[in-house]
Amino acid sequence: MAESPSAVAQRVNEHTALISVLGDDAARAVRRLGELCAKSGI
Repeated sequence: MAESPSAVAQRVNEHTALISVLGDDAARAVRRLGELCAKSGI
């Protein structure tokens, strides 16, 4: 059973967000990164 990636996103200021995604499945981690970017408005 595959684990979902661990992710964290933090807004630094109006124009910058720090987003980190860790996971064993690169494709799933990239999708999660895209979701977080979309949610943060990047």
